[in-house]
Amino acid sequence: MGYSVVKLSKFIQKCDSIHSHHSCNPTQVKTVLFIKPFKILSMRNLRVFMAALVVAMSFTACTKSELDNMSISEAESLIPGTYKVNFFDDTFGDAGPFGEYTFEFYSNGTMSASNASGAFTGVWLIQAISDEQFDKQVSITIAGSPELDMLNYEWKVMEVTDVTLQLVDDTGLEEIHFIKI
Repeated sequence: MGYSVVKLSKFIQKCDSIHSHHSCNPTQVKTVLFIKPFKILSMRNLRVFMAALVVAMSFTACTKSELDNMSISEAESLIPGTYKVNFFDDTFGDAGPFGEYTFEFYSNGTMSASNASGAFTGVWLIQAISDEQFDKQVSITIAGSPELDMLNYEWKVMEVTDVTLQLVDDTGLEEIHFIKI
């Protein structure tokens, strides 16, 4: 990686002129000089990825049994705060149409969503349900844009912590993850 282009070109030209000499095979030199740094770069990326994975795994979330044992009032006390959507799965696979919105869930059951075009208000409510897979749902009612209309639903609670709120619809096809900012 520490070679300049000029030095590298001269070195390769010199090796090309004496390529019959065993210790200076131009193909090997090019492989060592160009391929090895990319392998190092890939290993560096792998180390960064592994470190990020360890950090991500160190954050704890509610397991299904912890969420089942959490009372409505406990869950309700965790939700209020300012959020961004970091995942919306409805064929988008990222924040989708909510990437520019900031959501505020208030402890009195009201909420707001704002972006560059304005602020919109609505309500939210968490309640216990009898469902084979989920025991809590969050109802959201908010209007103001076609994107926000997509949130008007009774969402099943997949996870609620002091930093995340993950919801899924009845079909399991739509999923939205809010993360506190």
